[in-house]
Amino acid sequence: MINKVIYSGRIATDLQLRKSKNDKSYVFFNIAVPRQYDNDKTDFINCVVWGKQAESLVNYQSKGNLIIIEGSTETYKKDNINMSRCLVEKTIFLENKKELKIEEIKEDTAISPADEDKGTVKSISDDDLPF
Repeated sequence: MINKVIYSGRIATDLQLRKSKNDKSYVFFNIAVPRQYDNDKTDFINCVVWGKQAESLVNYQSKGNLIIIEGSTETYKKDNINMSRCLVEKTIFLENKKELKIEEIKEDTAISPADEDKGTVKSISDDDLPF
């Protein structure tokens, strides 16, 4: 028997790292997946990811980012209603975490390639430009 799913979609919920009773990290989240033949409809898939992948997801992704997840489907009952979710085994990040907004970047500052690894910001004026 095979129980394998692969979804490509956008993270639809805020990511919050939690800890189990055994101190194992996990994250519950939803991804929005547009239907292949009906772009007017979107499915919201419940997901759970555990361990280091959960920590990486919270550290490097945020709501609205495009990701691919691979895993299996688990069914369970909640309040006597049949539910399902994806037990995520693998994540592929297609976008970076959206922390900086364009409005926050000042026009008169730039990071030179030499300074990029140091994380320092170097101011450049119009007089420094060769053209």
